Amino acid sequence: MHFKIMKLTTQDIEQDIAAFEARLSAARDKISKLPEGYLPYREYKKREHARRVLNDEIDHVENLIRIAMSYNETDEGINCPCF
Repeated sequence: MHFKIMKLTTQDIEQDIAAFEARLSAARDKISKLPEGYLPYREYKKREHARRVLNDEIDHVENLIRIAMSYNETDEGINCPCF
């Protein structure tokens, strides 16, 4: 497998963080639009599955933001393998 090392700049990382925050906002918006209250069993299962998937997405994106912010705190760029 061949890959090259790409230098990520602070600007690249900030753009990634902005994209992650947009994903986070979209997932939170979708969760807020899920139906509340009592639902018949089948609809309840669909809602809870959707809630789990969206909560997993939120957790994942929050971790990506934390990682990006930790790299952004360094003055140098990051060497990133690109496939």
